[in-house]
Amino acid sequence: MLTARVGCLVAVLLATSADASPVPVGEALQAELRAEWAREASAVRLPPNPSGEPQGAATWEDAAGAVDGVRSGSYGFHTTFSANPWWQVDLQDLVRLARIVVYNRSERPQRADGVQILLSLDGREWTEVLRHSGASFGGAYDGKPLIADLAEQPTARFVRCAMDKEVSFHLDEVEVFAAGDPQTNIALRKPADQSSAGRWSTSKLPPANLSVDYEARAAQRREALRNPRLDFDAILFVKRHPGTFAHMCDQYYGSYARPGGGLFVLEDFRGEPKLRDLMEGRLPEGSYLSPDLSFDGRRIAFAYVRVDPGRTPAFEAKPETCYHLYTVNVDGSDLRQVTDGPWDDFDPCWLPDGDLVFISSRRGGYCRCGARPVPTYTLHRMRADGSEIRRLSSHETNEWHPAVANDGSLLYTRWDYVDRHTNLAHSLWSCLADGSLPFAVYGNYNLDKKPWGDWHPQPIPGSHQLMAVAGAHHGYAYGSLVMIDPRRGYDGLASLERLTPEVAFPEAEGYPPEAYTTPFPLGEDLWLTSYSPAWSTRDASHAVTQGLYLQDRSGRRELLYRDATISSEYPIPLRKRGRSLFAGLSVSTEKASVPCSEGRFAVLNVYDSALPLPPGTIEALRVIQVLPKTTVNADDPPISIAKQVSARQLLGTVPVEEDGSAYFTAPAGV
Repeated sequence: MLTARVGCLVAVLLATSADASPVPVGEALQAELRAEWAREASAVRLPPNPSGEPQGAATWEDAAGAVDGVRSGSYGFHTTFSANPWWQVDLQDLVRLARIVVYNRSERPQRADGVQILLSLDGREWTEVLRHSGASFGGAYDGKPLIADLAEQPTARFVRCAMDKEVSFHLDEVEVFAAGDPQTNIALRKPADQSSAGRWSTSKLPPANLSVDYEARAAQRREALRNPRLDFDAILFVKRHPGTFAHMCDQYYGSYARPGGGLFVLEDFRGEPKLRDLMEGRLPEGSYLSPDLSFDGRRIAFAYVRVDPGRTPAFEAKPETCYHLYTVNVDGSDLRQVTDGPWDDFDPCWLPDGDLVFISSRRGGYCRCGARPVPTYTLHRMRADGSEIRRLSSHETNEWHPAVANDGSLLYTRWDYVDRHTNLAHSLWSCLADGSLPFAVYGNYNLDKKPWGDWHPQPIPGSHQLMAVAGAHHGYAYGSLVMIDPRRGYDGLASLERLTPEVAFPEAEGYPPEAYTTPFPLGEDLWLTSYSPAWSTRDASHAVTQGLYLQDRSGRRELLYRDATISSEYPIPLRKRGRSLFAGLSVSTEKASVPCSEGRFAVLNVYDSALPLPPGTIEALRVIQVLPKTTVNADDPPISIAKQVSARQLLGTVPVEEDGSAYFTAPAGV
């Protein structure tokens, strides 16, 4: 191994291996396809609730939990918060009834106060036989359920539990006993339903017997893979486990990474697929993240951190616990480490001129909230060999996922925390490749129910629209896929199209049971993506790992590859990339490295604003610097009643001319 260090330059030439031999994966893929198609056949696509709350299951699927024979003290079903909610069971015959026993949920049992028990012969006309009053009743946890002894032994087919108020209605179990057999619960596993289902609803039905026409499904897949836009034969991607800390910032700290995975190429994905391992053990066990392919299609940049399997995850900012950047040829040769030090470096993005933009915690500073170390990371740029590293952004909170837009500018996600909603503030920004002219592309003033985070933004070939993942604040960068048209407005849902409407916006609308991540658009109606049908964006728990898919705008997905033991993410066509229309905007770092103490600012018209301002009323501008937070814990030292507001200092006041223009200088690099 040859190592050279010159100033900020880190060039580590690692042992070069021969071209790795591809391993056939067709047989394993066929097994995954059969499992995938069986899941598709059993899936129930749910219409949205009138309230707008996402559904975790159909009403009848959730309602089955109150007649499943399980008395756990939890909720067997859970409606939305709504007026006059109800749950009912169909006994499937007219029966003379002797007793009904209702088991309450141990948590918040008062929500069932005043519950009515009603009977019906036909499911339309109802008769009340009991209305609860007094103290909240119990259930399996205390042995004090609500019991309706029916002395008159009325005849009924339907039994309903209902509320006559606005409430989230939930019970544990409902048992019904007939006059002729008072020991047998005749409601057990009978069809049930309820008034609504929401984010807390889950299916309690046993697996159905499925009949899948595998040949027909295979024919559909072959047709989809004939799409002429699949003009490449191989796909670059990484295998990885999600980090141990479920937060938009912490997910990318190397000290929280899980070991396992690597850098791979899926070859001949339309025919007899084969897998090529580009690393083949040349790096110790660790975590791989965020690959990117150079514009000439010859070189790959990626992030990697060594992770000892026995290490207990805990934050440490040390060279051996941070992500560093590496580059390698597409055949696996000439592997080089290009960054080092006690900083996390990740999300490399090749520029058309061969430089790399990346995200790094080198700037220093910490997140304003929390009681743990959350270092800030922002945009940086360097030569491909790791030299001439410089900061592109002085933003005081985090930035993520840079990509080269179709006009040659940089597209990325920024947490704009300045005088904005704490959580609803992870929006799309852009700047030139030298860091100048940063501006909000979409979502910086949203107050409606937009995604809380717009992650992994990507330009769409031949389009002014963008693709992104609508994700959470308190969670990972997974979620629903959206397409954003900035020409329709910088803010609001009118600019946003849900490409996967069945998947709710995580956290903003609940936490859906499935998730997408790292899309790669091939056009407005076709893209590669990673997806799991059983994945929590809240904590990354999952029954199915993320796989690589081809998906179209109609919602059809075709599985290309899945490793059942570890997720596959960041699919990128292995081919030469088209140069951006204005590739010349990738300004040379050499020209931009001249020290400068001041920046010059020109405002053409202060009244040309995203928010309306009365004309002729502004005489001056105050220039205020937001100071980066240098302490770890929130509100240390105390600054404001909000406990998360940054410290600021006034740099000066400048006049505004009659035409609304202003010109001034301010310190550079702040």
